Amino acid sequence: MNFWHCLEASFVTNSSRENPSDTVLEVEKKVIEWLEFGSRLVWVVSSKLNTVTVYRSLRDIVVLTEADTLDGGDVIPGFQMAVAKIFAE
Repeated sequence: MNFWHCLEASFVTNSSRENPSDTVLEVEKKVIEWLEFGSRLVWVVSSKLNTVTVYRSLRDIVVLTEADTLDGGDVIPGFQMAVAKIFAE
C-alpha cells in the first residue's frame, strides 16, 4: 500500500482492549474527520460486537458481521479478509 492509499483508506479501531476511553461519539467524530479529510474508505472495528462498520461516506455505511468478507473495493483493490479472522483469538 502506498502513501496515497493510506490517505484514501483510514482504519479506526473501537476496541475495549485497545481504546477503552473511546466513546461511540468520539469514534463517530474520528470517522467524520477522516471522511472530511478525503478518505474514501473508513473501517471501524468493534471487538465488543465482532463487527466491522465500513464507511464510504456518511450515507454509504455497511455493517459486516463474522459471516461476511471485508474488502478494499476500489480503494485497496484485491484486498479481502474474512471478518471472522479479525476476531479469531
